[in-house]
Amino acid sequence: MPGGSASVIAEASRLPVTECGVDLIIAANLVRHLLSYHPDAGFLEHWSSSLRSGGVLYILEDQPDLSTAARRNYHDLQVFLAALWGTGRGPLMDDQVLRPLVTRALPGAGLQWGRLTNRRRPDAGRVLELLDRGTGSGRGEVGRLRDSIQQHGLDYGPYWWLRAQKRED
Repeated sequence: MPGGSASVIAEASRLPVTECGVDLIIAANLVRHLLSYHPDAGFLEHWSSSLRSGGVLYILEDQPDLSTAARRNYHDLQVFLAALWGTGRGPLMDDQVLRPLVTRALPGAGLQWGRLTNRRRPDAGRVLELLDRGTGSGRGEVGRLRDSIQQHGLDYGPYWWLRAQKRED
């Protein structure tokens, strides 16, 4: 947008933009949820068609990582929320799931992949407050998860990223 900002509320899988009308699309911890509604990943083709020649798509997703108790807690929390929410909230997703879908949806795009460690820490206290509201007697999955977070904390762990640049015409 002229002036450098825009504000749009829309369905992420069908952006309300003209074909080849966007320079940049950023999807942070979104694709795993969209895949639960659209397992064929058709939204990736829509995003690709929305990008101008030379436009860039960035996808960032938290990487499943069970290497520490705090990271297992974050993983288990995401699994719990996905099960609680049902269709519409996907669990953490390894980049290997998306690679073939992106390659098909963005043929000829310059693809770069990488992994980084999250520098931010989740607010374990706030998560515990939310879990406390649903524990009832403190038993079951919520109670187990709450106890483990209280003991070991939460850690997002690494995330993976993709930078896809649409081929210049």
